[in-house]
Amino acid sequence: MADFLVILRLYVVLHVLLHAHACWEEEKIVLLKLKDAFNYPNGTSLSSWGGEERDCCKWEMVGCSELTKHVIKLSLNNTRVNNNGFFLESSLFHPFEELHELRLDGNSIKGFYGVLRLKKLQMLDLSFNRLIEPSAVSIRLLV
Repeated sequence: MADFLVILRLYVVLHVLLHAHACWEEEKIVLLKLKDAFNYPNGTSLSSWGGEERDCCKWEMVGCSELTKHVIKLSLNNTRVNNNGFFLESSLFHPFEELHELRLDGNSIKGFYGVLRLKKLQMLDLSFNRLIEPSAVSIRLLV
């Protein structure tokens, strides 16, 4: 049984190395939804997202693992400008299972809808927002 698991792990690693040339499609789709959320109703931020460059790992403010091509860093600081504040849907971040760093500072975020669950998050910056009260942010860091 142990030999089977070693072979299976080796197969998975080789598959990732041979086929991971761009970001994961699910993460790309969610990044485009985040772009819409930050640009609602008529913003122009994150203009490089979804343009000619199809690999979201090459988009501004996105960092990916060299090995797996999963998104590990989102620097969305000062992205939403000229607004009265907004609530952000926390489930938009759930597909980023490998996310280590999330910068949301300076966006006038009032709070989150839902619970922000990020198992591997090591750094979260919510400074310079408009959080209504401490309970406006429900964060679970599962280790």
